[in-house]
Amino acid sequence: MKMTSSLIVAALVYTTVQAGLAQDKPATPGGGWERLTMQPFQDAQGMTILEMPLPSTWKVINGAKPGEPGITGPDGIKMFYFPGRNFVYSNDPQMQQIHARSGQPMRPAPPVAQLIQQDLVPWCATLGLKYIKHAEIPELTKIDQWYSDQLYKAMPSKNKTVAIGSDWENANGEPHFIIMHLNVGVSAQMQTWGYYCKGLQAEKKVFDKAKQQLIFALANARYNPQQIMAYNQREAQKAGQSWAEHNARMAKNQAAFEASQRAHVNKSNAINEAIMSGWRERNAASASIPSTKKPTSWIPHPASTTKWTAAPIITG
Repeated sequence: MKMTSSLIVAALVYTTVQAGLAQDKPATPGGGWERLTMQPFQDAQGMTILEMPLPSTWKVINGAKPGEPGITGPDGIKMFYFPGRNFVYSNDPQMQQIHARSGQPMRPAPPVAQLIQQDLVPWCATLGLKYIKHAEIPELTKIDQWYSDQLYKAMPSKNKTVAIGSDWENANGEPHFIIMHLNVGVSAQMQTWGYYCKGLQAEKKVFDKAKQQLIFALANARYNPQQIMAYNQREAQKAGQSWAEHNARMAKNQAAFEASQRAHVNKSNAINEAIMSGWRERNAASASIPSTKKPTSWIPHPASTTKWTAAPIITG
C-alpha cells in the first residue's frame, strides 16, 4: 500500500509538471506550430497508457498492426512503431551454456554508436535508407528513465535508459527520423537490455517541424498511474508464480535426491550384510572342522624313531 501511494503521488506530481509545460508552450514557436491537443494511447485491453500533446490534425491509431502507422497527419506525416529486441548477457559459464542450448546466444550491450552500426544500419539498408547522424535526446532520456523507475523489477538491478535520435534519407533525398529507446539493466548475475524504435516520415517541407513536434509530445507525455499499477501487479504475480514453481521444482529435486540417497544407502547396507553373512557362515563352517595343521612349535614324541637336530635357541 505504501509503495502504491508513493507511486500515485509521484505520477501525479510528474504529470502535473508535464501538463504545465505543455500549457506554457507557445502556440507558434519558431515558424508556427499547430494547435496541440492531448491524445490518448491505449493498450490491447482498452486502458489508456498515456496521453501526449499532439497537433490537432494528427490522428492516433490505437491497435495498429506491425508495418502500419500508429500516427498519421497531413503532408505525408506517419509515425511507425518497430518491434523491440531484448538480450541477456552473463559471465557465468553455466548461464552461457543454458542459453546456447536454448538457441538464444548471449549478447552484451555495445556502445550506442556500435549498436546503431550493428543493428540499425543493416536493417535500414533493407528499407532503402542511408544513415546520416545520431545524437541523444536528453528530454526523452529523462522521461524514459522516470517511467522505467516506476515499473516493477523481478530482481534488484540498476537500470539506465537513453533515447537516441538518428537521421536517415532515402535515394530521393527524402528525410526520415528514428528514435531508439534503449534500456540496460545490470544485476549481480547478469545484464538484461533491449530497445524499441519509432520512425517518422513526412514531406520535406514539413519534416523538421514534424520532428520537433513529435519530440515535444514524447517529452511531455502524461502516463496513467492506474495502468502502471496494473502492470506492476501483473509482473509481481508472474514473478511470485515463477518463484513458487522454481521452489516446487527445487523441493521435488531435493526429495528425489534424498530418496536416491536412501536407496543407495539401503542397497549398500544390503550388500554389506550379504557379504558379512557369507563371511560369518564360512567362518562358522571352518571353525567346526578339526585342524590338521601342525603347530610351528611341534616337538616329536620321545618314542619317535626320527632323528631330529635341535636348533639353537636365540635369545636377546
